Amino acid sequence: MNRGAHPLYLAGLALTLAAAIPFGDFTHDGNALYFVPLLLAATGFYFAAAGSYQNLPPVPRLRIFWPVAVGLRLIALFIPPGDDIHRYLWEGGIQWHGFNPYLLTPDAPALVHLRDATWALMNHRDWAAIYPPGAELIFKLLCIAGPSVLVMKVIFVLADLLVIVLLLRLNTGQARHRDTVWYAWNPLIIYSFAGGAHYDSLMLAPLLLAVYALFRANPMGLKPAHWGWAAFAAFTLGLAISIKLVPLIFLPVFALALRSRMIVLPLAALVPWLTAESYGFPEHRIFDSFRAFSYVTRSNDFIWWISERLIWSNPEQKNGIYTFVAIAVSALVSLIAWRDWRRALLWVTGAALICSTVVHPWYVTWILPFAAMSRCRAWFVLSGTIFVAFLSWETTPLWNAWKPSILLSLLIALPPLGFAVYELLKAKAHHLDRNRTPEPIL
Repeated sequence: MNRGAHPLYLAGLALTLAAAIPFGDFTHDGNALYFVPLLLAATGFYFAAAGSYQNLPPVPRLRIFWPVAVGLRLIALFIPPGDDIHRYLWEGGIQWHGFNPYLLTPDAPALVHLRDATWALMNHRDWAAIYPPGAELIFKLLCIAGPSVLVMKVIFVLADLLVIVLLLRLNTGQARHRDTVWYAWNPLIIYSFAGGAHYDSLMLAPLLLAVYALFRANPMGLKPAHWGWAAFAAFTLGLAISIKLVPLIFLPVFALALRSRMIVLPLAALVPWLTAESYGFPEHRIFDSFRAFSYVTRSNDFIWWISERLIWSNPEQKNGIYTFVAIAVSALVSLIAWRDWRRALLWVTGAALICSTVVHPWYVTWILPFAAMSRCRAWFVLSGTIFVAFLSWETTPLWNAWKPSILLSLLIALPPLGFAVYELLKAKAHHLDRNRTPEPIL
């Protein structure tokens, strides 16, 4: 790409992101119909900017990396947050009044005197807390001076910036900025944490720290394996699990990577256990609400809507068998990719997303650090098309709000699938060219 146009790409990315600010509240009818095209345009500018970044001279390339990453997040801070933030604030706030969010629903009579604007904006008020205990402890700490959307957004952004720092350590060599820029400037990443205020960056930061420790525990060359880093990898993996349960899928990957040192993996259970105990576990069944909620929740799944139309029906939208399949497939992928645990991180996360019954747009952020490490661009295409999922907030002549839509599903899935096929064919052709024997000159 023309490197002279690079400033224009960055300007387009910043302007489209800023233009989306007035439309970030999807509770207002019609906002999603403006927000989604603007974020799709931002993704187009992002691809142009990230793709031409490698063509810039070394010094300007390094100088603009962090200012652009931070600047885009500052713009996104003005985007209205998603509705999940209200539950974070509520559950964090009531803990300072001595209440356990796992034992009382927001509608509980005992909490009537605490009802405020946060309570009024919260969804699913008939459900007790569904987030893991580590997340609830963080929500409590962030509400120490009172509920604040801005405070939470800033903390989520700081965790996100830590992920970038860790990626710069994991992506070694002269290309580390070129590879990391795909994460650092990504509109979905920027929106999810700085704009939508989803707390997944708090899970990604310790998860990437665990991956970095795993690299240090498995040094290249003649250096012996490091037990200290192995233990730290297990501990930080446990920290990530305590904040969001998704990193549980990486336990087989870490076990295979650590090999004889897998005996340190019980440390991964230490932090989740201690945080759960602080909320009365096992005496109190604090995970019942999460279990019940995950059993019936469906949104933007990639494959199950196809099977339900072609093979079997699932009128009650129950997820039990699907969750089992997702866990089994993730474990199987871990075993298949055991020789390259770095690549397995990408494959296992991809398998979990593809087999999941719920794929909210911010869930795609889970795989983007590993996609940046593996230079797998198809997932970054998905990070753009997944914005289409926000159109499900609206009713149009082509689909109804909150109802499964084949059209929206195809718009989300087909572009990244097509790009993945293109990349595969391109790599295969490159491999054939390298191995082709030159014909003799006559």
